[in-house]
Amino acid sequence: MVSETEMIKKVIDHAVLKSIHLKSSTSNIVLPPNFVTPDLSKVEIDYKFSHVFEREAKLLFSFVAIEVIGILSAEGKANNPNMIIDNDKLFSCHSVFVATYSVNADLNGDECEAFTKTNALFNVYPYLREHVNSEFTKMGLLGIYLPLLKPTKTNGEAASQEMK
Repeated sequence: MVSETEMIKKVIDHAVLKSIHLKSSTSNIVLPPNFVTPDLSKVEIDYKFSHVFEREAKLLFSFVAIEVIGILSAEGKANNPNMIIDNDKLFSCHSVFVATYSVNADLNGDECEAFTKTNALFNVYPYLREHVNSEFTKMGLLGIYLPLLKPTKTNGEAASQEMK
């Protein structure tokens, strides 16, 4: 049985990053931005991954989706008992980026999946972070930023960070 590390290494040895593009993005804010402050908010981040390997063209398309949701924090609820918000959702941004790699080897689905969840995420994340932070700024959400990527958050499970 081939380990995930060996599968990732195989793709790394045969893949070259060609481009990174924003595929789609939607943003929403529930309240006027002056009501949404970092001390009122807690940010939840959820990643989703998919891929398409075009064997004939020798291209791997790695899709990285991020859902960033700002919810009313416990402190925000305590300090604003009269504020009622559906699902406590203050703001959201959903974005999908695609990283395109040329590949000079035949890959299977498990190899593409393991690579997309790790290396593609690391390749895309600086662009994704800048985009989401820019969207928040345009929405008037000052002081709310995505954190730096930590290696333990690359497995596709939801990550959550309190805003400080």
